[in-house]
Amino acid sequence: MATVFFMKFNRDQGAIIADEMTWHLSFKYGYRPSRYGDNIMNLLDAETSMKNDFVAVYAGIGFPSFHFEVARKAAKKLNMDGETIGNLDKTGEFVENIYQEVHARLINDRLRFNFGFDRDQLNNRKFKYEGKEYDINQESVIDEAKKILNFGDKQEAYQRIFDNEGLVMGYDKDNGIRAYHIENSGRGLEFAYPFDAMGPGKELGTRVFADTSYRMQLEERRKGFSFSDGLFLLLNCFIESYDSNMKTGGYFQIFMIDGKREFFNELTKERNDHNCHLAAEIIRGYRWGYLTRSIAQPLIDRLVIQGEDWEPIENEMFEASSDPGLLKKYLMGFKPANVPNKPLK
Repeated sequence: MATVFFMKFNRDQGAIIADEMTWHLSFKYGYRPSRYGDNIMNLLDAETSMKNDFVAVYAGIGFPSFHFEVARKAAKKLNMDGETIGNLDKTGEFVENIYQEVHARLINDRLRFNFGFDRDQLNNRKFKYEGKEYDINQESVIDEAKKILNFGDKQEAYQRIFDNEGLVMGYDKDNGIRAYHIENSGRGLEFAYPFDAMGPGKELGTRVFADTSYRMQLEERRKGFSFSDGLFLLLNCFIESYDSNMKTGGYFQIFMIDGKREFFNELTKERNDHNCHLAAEIIRGYRWGYLTRSIAQPLIDRLVIQGEDWEPIENEMFEASSDPGLLKKYLMGFKPANVPNKPLK
């Protein structure tokens, strides 16, 4: 399934975070989850992105194979499409069309497997088999086929088709950072607020952002966040959800967009290694009250933005902690029942 959090820090900078957890067959069959999925995919190669000063990133929740097919086909066509490159609105529409094509293919595969005809043939009430044409007249067959089209059957096979959501987030010179939410029912523009999320635990992280945003003055909201402040807040939202939601797990990806090119030689930078894991532990240390923000945030910047080696920073984290022994104990997995705790400031 995965959980995806995304945030527009300011006009030209933002980031997406997603975990690695996937329940391929849910709890029903007793299968264990996998924790290795990459749920954020860059749709443009580095050369095309830099040449056009343009970023387009796809992320999805639901069935991994569905989103991989959407991203693979979109990336292949997008890098060859001169008219779409550079215009994020057109790119969102472009990716939505591919999303709908994949969705339709999966529905048609299921209809053909069950009945021998596809959606168009159902609408025409005729189909051919081995050169002979047949009418589709049986109401029971038509009703069962329509049930598939309308997600009337909630079996696992149909959840893989319908329980998916996609996101196209990117940057173009004219409009800066924008994002589009995609479902089988259509596409919508995101960022009525600077922050949003998809998947399990969305409400938990949203509460953290809302608490911070509520205490900001109007001019502060309009100005947005610096890259460092925005990343720190986004990680706090994500970790709050991660630690309280059993359907989130594994390492996580951070995909950063920097239209100003303030920190990277490229427009984008991805982290999905031990640095991300340590960043999560630093956020937990801060949220539990063992690290001050003045200590935690620069460590996050060095790990995630600058990409420094994680081992020296881990040592610095424990040295700066108000109680290194308890912090280490709780990070090992013991229940943090007596932590000092404090709200995000």
